[in-house]
Amino acid sequence: MKGGKKPRAVMLGVTRSSVLFMDAETKEVFKESPFQQVRRWAAAPTNITFDFGDHEDDYIVLTTNEAEAISALLAGYIDILPKKRNEVGSVKDEDDTQYAQEEPVAPIKAKAMTS
Repeated sequence: MKGGKKPRAVMLGVTRSSVLFMDAETKEVFKESPFQQVRRWAAAPTNITFDFGDHEDDYIVLTTNEAEAISALLAGYIDILPKKRNEVGSVKDEDDTQYAQEEPVAPIKAKAMTS
């Protein structure tokens, strides 16, 4: 590891607008990044790597068996962003009914390292 940084246990949170990195024990958020700052990410079978471009000096690598699921979840949220931007300013009929589906999501624990 570069700079002798020791991996630590973290939890990853995903909200409508950002990615959260939390201490696994205290649940304290130590990094919150809006989706606009996520330049790219890549999932492998046992890890997921985040690139925050100019907003972070190093990549953040999470070691987890849920990397593919995390990647799919991020892609789903980020795909919604342009659609939401296009809807801003539009007026919908009051009879227009929208439905949402709720899915339980288990917290994902991982070890984080910076490269």
